[in-house]
Amino acid sequence: MRTSSPIIRHEEISAQSGMVVAQHVTAAQIGVEVLKRGGNAVDSAVSTAFATGVLLPIWNGIGGGGLMTVHFDGGDGGTIDFGMQAPGLAHAEMYDLEDEQDVQGPSRRFSWMKVKNNANTEGYTSIAIPGTVAGLSTALEKWGTIDLDQAIAPAVKLARDGFPLPRTVALSLSERHALLSRFSTTAEVYLIEGHLYRPAHILCRVSMHRPSNDWVVLERRNFMVVKPEHVSPKMLNKTVDIYV
Repeated sequence: MRTSSPIIRHEEISAQSGMVVAQHVTAAQIGVEVLKRGGNAVDSAVSTAFATGVLLPIWNGIGGGGLMTVHFDGGDGGTIDFGMQAPGLAHAEMYDLEDEQDVQGPSRRFSWMKVKNNANTEGYTSIAIPGTVAGLSTALEKWGTIDLDQAIAPAVKLARDGFPLPRTVALSLSERHALLSRFSTTAEVYLIEGHLYRPAHILCRVSMHRPSNDWVVLERRNFMVVKPEHVSPKMLNKTVDIYV
């Protein structure tokens, strides 16, 4: 018996002077433009990373973390670990385990026990201290040639002007429709009056009820991502009530 198998192919691309690899073509284009303007690989990577966080919110953004390894001709470079950290007041007793494994949630790949009400992955008790901004800004300070304002400018423009929703993001949002509907803040950004966005719909990551310059303030102070005055008082008060 003959059977057919799916074949997934990508065109092989080579370059002599540089290359930018990203999950979204617009983010890659932003990185290429940085190189064309005379920026180095770190400038390009950081600008691409910030743009990707806007274009693909289902992946890593300024609320996450990561690792970066840099190597230049001549031996200069190094590694930056900017993973997320647990809040100082967090403790193990905050998360009650169920008597079953998490077979459907985010932990299913690791055979971890299920946490009651998914408190470790949903809602205020799932919030960790982000490391992305601290890590990427550190990379710019050590090895870059542009400043943080220049690096985030393309991402800010995308968030303000909007962009066509990628099909992969639309699919992910549909899978998490119920979860997004639970919280007014996520419903406001990722749903239209409670309904799902469709692929290619223009998604704007800035609330239309706020001034456009109030999108986000990136500041590397104590690994904070945003200034306290730019965070919803309701969110801050609710989080404090949980931890104190």
